Amino acid sequence: MSPDLKRMFINHLFIKPIRVGVVLLFLVILSLDLGAQAPLIRQPYPKTWVGRVFLDHHLKLYVHPFKDLKATSTYTLMAGSAFALSYAFDASIERETSTWIASRATLRNLSEGITIGGGFPLVLGVPTLLYVYGSWRQRPKMRRHGLILGQCVGHSLISSYLFKALTGRSRPTLTSNAQEWQFLPRSWSDLIEDPSGPKRAFPSAHSAMAWSMASYMTRSYQNKKWVGATCYSLAGIVALSRVTQGEHWASDVVIGSLLGYGIGRFSYWVNRRTDHLRMVPWKRKKETSSKF
Repeated sequence: MSPDLKRMFINHLFIKPIRVGVVLLFLVILSLDLGAQAPLIRQPYPKTWVGRVFLDHHLKLYVHPFKDLKATSTYTLMAGSAFALSYAFDASIERETSTWIASRATLRNLSEGITIGGGFPLVLGVPTLLYVYGSWRQRPKMRRHGLILGQCVGHSLISSYLFKALTGRSRPTLTSNAQEWQFLPRSWSDLIEDPSGPKRAFPSAHSAMAWSMASYMTRSYQNKKWVGATCYSLAGIVALSRVTQGEHWASDVVIGSLLGYGIGRFSYWVNRRTDHLRMVPWKRKKETSSKF
């Protein structure tokens, strides 16, 4: 068998099915978050370490979709449709956006500032500020929000970075071909590549983190519409800046935003029965806990 024929045979029998499987797996995991329902979360947590709760919740993040297949299939279809629609126009959106913003220096600088500030300064600063202020002013509810927003960021980072490594999609800064993927790492160096590297486009971690925080805060203050409007507007601006900066394709941002929205909703429901949390894994003699 000639090398070209052998390569074509392997590509059609193995590589393409694996690519489809990776995308489907991502959409199934995404659907778990969007389909998270309160009745499925029954067990209250005793007074325990916040790290243990985070790990337990993150495991539920991947197990949950198989407990409610009806909701999973519905939201998988919705997420798949959103991805397919945005994916079809990735190249044209990137081309028009880059041309439009290239001639507007002020907007380009503003976009760069937003995409930098919307990264770790925002997603680490807000939870830390809420937790520290809540502890200082003895406001358990605010301290609680800081802890759970930190969980949202952690879930978003781990989930998005996992799929960045599995899909290996090239960023617009590397290529003009929106269909350039490298599914599954081919070497150890591919696996441990910098998450902000040129082949780590899908999905957008910035969008996932921003939308997870916005989704959680909106559900926590459902009676205050201005909170939801403000949070979702800020999350949308952060996500948009990733496209205008040429760091992501439109479909990366769409899926990242959906993933973040689902994680925020999941974190809201799964923490409703959390009773007490400790910041350290050991019990202290005189323990000051955060009662949720």
